[in-house]
Amino acid sequence: LAKSLCAFGLSSAVDEETVWVMLSGKSELIITTFVDDIVCCHNDNKLFNSFLTHLRSRFEINDEANLEWYLAVHHKTSADCKRVTTSQASYIDSLPSTFGGMHWNTTKTQTRMDEKFTVSQLDLPIKADEELNSKHSQLLGSLLFVSCSSRPDISLAVNKLARYAACATDKTYTALKRVLRYLIATKDRGITWTAMLPLNHGRNELYAYVDAAYADCPDTR
Repeated sequence: LAKSLCAFGLSSAVDEETVWVMLSGKSELIITTFVDDIVCCHNDNKLFNSFLTHLRSRFEINDEANLEWYLAVHHKTSADCKRVTTSQASYIDSLPSTFGGMHWNTTKTQTRMDEKFTVSQLDLPIKADEELNSKHSQLLGSLLFVSCSSRPDISLAVNKLARYAACATDKTYTALKRVLRYLIATKDRGITWTAMLPLNHGRNELYAYVDAAYADCPDTR
């Protein structure tokens, strides 16, 4: 696939090998790949159709038209094509039956990850409970997938609870299940990407905020 993309004139992004870009005058073609799935973004139908013809000459492909589902993430594009909302309600709906039954009490508040939630050395098991570790890791993996794909609001809780993947306790597993209960109650939330007016001399700006804490663990600080 990489050779075919290069042959068409696409170049791999410097820091992300799954993203390929082609700029030709005012025409842009950007694609991302995952195994045998490809998502294309473009502003020139002629260039895009030429790219499809190029791929069809080398591979058997299915054109799914406008992006709607990709890697269990739903993408909804506004009528004016200026907003795309990503969400994972269907994936979240599938999780309760995997982790303990169909009916869960839901909550619209997350697990608190401040100093009121602590797991001390005394809480940790002397010998790891492999069955509990397995359940903890499976749920953790599912929640990490959701947090990275469409729900960054659970990232803090999930990443902190990931510390206990090899030494899970009932307390940490219950906290993970609360995150899932929160997701079930708020499953229709997601990320909305909006086209902005050009800023910074014609370029959009990306803002990131970090709340760094270097002494939030009472056992190690």
